[in-house]
Amino acid sequence: MTTATQVTEILKAAKSTFVNITFAKANGEVRSLTTNPKQIGEVLGTGTTCKDPNVFRIVDVKLGQWRSFRAERVLSVTANGKTTFFTEEA
Repeated sequence: MTTATQVTEILKAAKSTFVNITFAKANGEVRSLTTNPKQIGEVLGTGTTCKDPNVFRIVDVKLGQWRSFRAERVLSVTANGKTTFFTEEA
């Protein structure tokens, strides 16, 4: 299972280069997004912060929209020319 620490380490190493993240949505549908790690955090102006360290809030730069996903649903992350695949097994 993918952990928040694994995803965070990849995003930090990418610095400000674009990163592609593929994850399974809650309904099982697979979604990919492209983000700049500098645009990860809280949705500005909402007044709410996410207390769960396993939830990532990210801007999909292709759509210009915020997306969120849980770390354990991440299937792969491509950063700095390298793709890291995660399996569902622990």
